[in-house]
Amino acid sequence: MNKINLTINKKKITFRLGLGVIGEVTNTFGIKQEDVINNCASNAFYYVPRIMYCSRKYNSIRNGEVFEQDYNGFLDEMEKDKYFYTKPLVQFLEAFINSVNVDLPNDDVDSKKK
Repeated sequence: MNKINLTINKKKITFRLGLGVIGEVTNTFGIKQEDVINNCASNAFYYVPRIMYCSRKYNSIRNGEVFEQDYNGFLDEMEKDKYFYTKPLVQFLEAFINSVNVDLPNDDVDSKKK
């Protein structure tokens, strides 16, 4: 499965990974698909929590669950963990970028097929 479990506030939280999360970020926050990853490099502490929110929301949707938490409530919950902006955020970002890279076509491999 394309998921990561992180412990935040002594609670295990499952985040969905992959390209579907980018679509959820686009729908929820109006960020262009091509800007989702680029924005993480320029302002990670602003954009990565948004991606995490959409990842958690997308995980609930994929599991057939209702997700009613708004972004500010999510962020308030995450920020109760004094280490949120270090360990969990970094772990999520690494896993998310790896999952997106796996899902994207590899130009080198595609060009060799021609």
